[in-house]
Amino acid sequence: MDGTTPSNDNEAPKNAARRRIVLVGQPNVGKSALFGALTGTYVTVSNYPGTTVEVTRGTLTFGANSPASGDIEILDTPGTNNLVPMSDDELVTRDILLSEAHDLVVQVGDAKNLARTLTLTLQLVELGRPMVLVLNMADEARARAMQIMTSRLSETLGGVPVLLTSAIRKEGIDALLKQIETDLTRTEVPAAGDENALVRYSDELEGAIRELTVGYETSKPIQGTPRLHSTLLLSADRGGVLADVVSPATKERAAELVKKRLEVSKVPIFADFARARSKRAQEIAKDCTEKLAIEEVLKGAPPIPVFARAGLAFLFALLVALTSDLAFGKLQTASPTDPLAEVGLIEILQRLFSADLLRGWTTSGLLAGGAALGLAFLHLSRHKFVIGAVWKLAFAFAAGFGAYALVSFAEAMLRGVYSSVALWIALAIGGAALVWLSSGGERYDGSRSKKFGELAARSWTGGTILFCVLFYAYKVVGVFGAGSAVDFLENKVFGSTVAECDLSKLPPLPGLPETDDELDGTIRLVPHAAGNGTEAEADVRLVVPQVKSGGRYVDAYSLANGPSVEVSFYPDRPVKQVGSGLRVEGKGTARVWTGFLNKAAYRFFSWLNVSFMTDLFVGKYGLLTMGLTYAIAIVLPVVATFFFVFSILEDSGYLPRLAAMANRSLQRIGLNGKAVLPMVLGLGCDTMATLTARIMETKKERVLVTFLLALGIPCSSQLTVVFAMMQRTGRAASIAWVLVVMFTIFFVGWVAAKVLPGDRSEFVMEMPPIRRPMIRNLVTKTFARIEWYLREAAPLFVIGTALLFVLDKLNLLRFVHRAGEPIVSSLLGFSKENGVSDRVSEALLVGFLRRDFGAAGLLSMTNGGKLSQVDVAVSMVVITLFIPCIANVFMIIKERGWKTAGMMSAFIFPYAIAVGALVRAVFRFIS
Repeated sequence: MDGTTPSNDNEAPKNAARRRIVLVGQPNVGKSALFGALTGTYVTVSNYPGTTVEVTRGTLTFGANSPASGDIEILDTPGTNNLVPMSDDELVTRDILLSEAHDLVVQVGDAKNLARTLTLTLQLVELGRPMVLVLNMADEARARAMQIMTSRLSETLGGVPVLLTSAIRKEGIDALLKQIETDLTRTEVPAAGDENALVRYSDELEGAIRELTVGYETSKPIQGTPRLHSTLLLSADRGGVLADVVSPATKERAAELVKKRLEVSKVPIFADFARARSKRAQEIAKDCTEKLAIEEVLKGAPPIPVFARAGLAFLFALLVALTSDLAFGKLQTASPTDPLAEVGLIEILQRLFSADLLRGWTTSGLLAGGAALGLAFLHLSRHKFVIGAVWKLAFAFAAGFGAYALVSFAEAMLRGVYSSVALWIALAIGGAALVWLSSGGERYDGSRSKKFGELAARSWTGGTILFCVLFYAYKVVGVFGAGSAVDFLENKVFGSTVAECDLSKLPPLPGLPETDDELDGTIRLVPHAAGNGTEAEADVRLVVPQVKSGGRYVDAYSLANGPSVEVSFYPDRPVKQVGSGLRVEGKGTARVWTGFLNKAAYRFFSWLNVSFMTDLFVGKYGLLTMGLTYAIAIVLPVVATFFFVFSILEDSGYLPRLAAMANRSLQRIGLNGKAVLPMVLGLGCDTMATLTARIMETKKERVLVTFLLALGIPCSSQLTVVFAMMQRTGRAASIAWVLVVMFTIFFVGWVAAKVLPGDRSEFVMEMPPIRRPMIRNLVTKTFARIEWYLREAAPLFVIGTALLFVLDKLNLLRFVHRAGEPIVSSLLGFSKENGVSDRVSEALLVGFLRRDFGAAGLLSMTNGGKLSQVDVAVSMVVITLFIPCIANVFMIIKERGWKTAGMMSAFIFPYAIAVGALVRAVFRFIS
């Protein structure tokens, strides 16, 4: 086909620029991983439809000795289930296939689900372009005792080459490269006319196709055969490039045929086409696949080497021993609390690399470690695949930990104490789980994963599994990510100020020599009760080195409150001895630091002695002490741990089952189960989740999901701060927050669904099998998303901090506070005493730049005891429902346009304030 008129020569439109390969495939087949293996460029590998929402281009280069020498452009297209697009992603992929000149189509499919793959293959063949079918994840198919007869399949598909690969293992990549070389250098192209069609429809549909192809022509070059174009038009195509190039008469005739068919059969032609392709794909898959006995698969696999078994068993036993020993040790204290509450990865690593590793062990901890070592070695001896065996070890550990959480909670509620009973029960259940998982080795893994997948999609059992998933997600993200990791980075690495005072307000300091000379050398200042009975504003000890006569401070730092805390300050004038005590003349600030990076930066800018630069980088709104610290030390650990957990849920195949389970509830607010995917991702980052709203099939659904993300879904770091505030107040505030958020999502979502025009799509989602995630893939995906965060989101922290700095220097922040004061104090009811209303209004302003900033400000006030229980409830509600962060607003503008973003903002602002005022009123009424 020459691209302008129908033809059977199928010649592609000419592209003199460069050769091009298009990667196409359904979601959840490893297409982006294969793209990375071919080009060295990584994009996010998705386990659910819609993660790869943009086309990514890379380059494959063949050497000079290759017949295909030179650079070849590779396009990684969004995942698509069908060439009849049901979403924007599928429309983009279909239009690329039709409109962009390409030399080769490489379809990536799931080797474990051949029938699903072939439903798309049957359409791609009708493009009439050279193509290769790559069946990825072949290792997982082998593990499921599946053998695909590639030669027979290739012959059935009319000569399309069929290859088996495992992209993340780099298996089959060399064979694929050789096939690409062959296809790029051959001149003939496959025939794809009506007589060569791989699937035949009913006589009526075949007649409609022939009727449309008679006299068929396009206004400009377009890929594909008239047969393919006709089936797309008869399937009520969404438009795109096909609608732009087909003549009005042809489109009108297609619409008439569709209407006539619908009046007779009441079934859309699209459904008839899909049913016929599915039936044919199943026939081909059955004919070209053999099911092997699991014993035959295992017989060819070598056992795990002894040294690997011993090493893995030792590591597992060491983890169990350290965790148990720390817990048993805490129970031996005078007033024991929850023994595992403060035992996390950081504590385990500290013990592991400390001098006390080989001494001080409890007998119980050693017994637990010894039992774990024996069971783990026996478990690994019964397996031939390391990855599966290691995941079972992790599952057994999680089972024991979950049992401990349940038993210890019941014990604390009933008896009011913690004892070793829960720990012994946990160890017993974890050991029993490991023994059960070890039985049969890999023989029963397929049936177990299938059964688990069925249970995860049901209402009652799925709810229990979801509770367990959320529990462990909270432990990883909330406890480790937002707790231990943030504490380590913020307080030990970056550092923050735990005390601050204005040195110009220090009273005279008695007890020092009486002299009016300027002091030279090193001086120790000890603020304490002055002669007039007043207290110094900060109980700090200051050591001031190199104070030169008549000069300014070159550097100032000291130890305070112990040898591990230092103080840095930069006064504008030298220290002078005045009267009976020592005081600082002029303006200066003393700060007590807890870490070393920010302290070092503070010391450096103090040495520069340029007050503007010092304020800009290490001041109250410093680019380093606020912007970079928040982005790296506070938010990054939470985002990274969330992305890791989310990658596990993706690659395990659990998310589609969660969507199926949530479908009924989401239908009540005008959505379907697919909406749960961006909403779950929104708990990590609303900005990224707004992008994935593209997976929704109608404009109404995309707008509604974006709106609910902006209004009622708190991001991970914000959610963690809210949980921390809950722990510092009564239950009433926590209950109020939960009720308001649930009400907002479901009631406001229901109203919005009624108001927004448009239709809701049906819920159709492919259920991938439950499988074990690959560690290397999890790490790669997590780092790719961290890279996205550092590139796209982290700079906004610095920009937002710079904006605050400018507003502060221009004294405009106080006008913002003054403008917001009537709302904060009058409507929301925050007290003006001690500057509470001013700080709350500042938190709301900062929260617009980053939700985390605002939430952290409110948490600081809560920790300082400046907010009552009612204040905490109101502040949690308002900061959650308040306008999204500026990064999210920009993303909404990009995805939905200025008008939609403006309308959302116009509703969210007053709604958040109104609900906060209502919460205050309810508390006043019931108190």
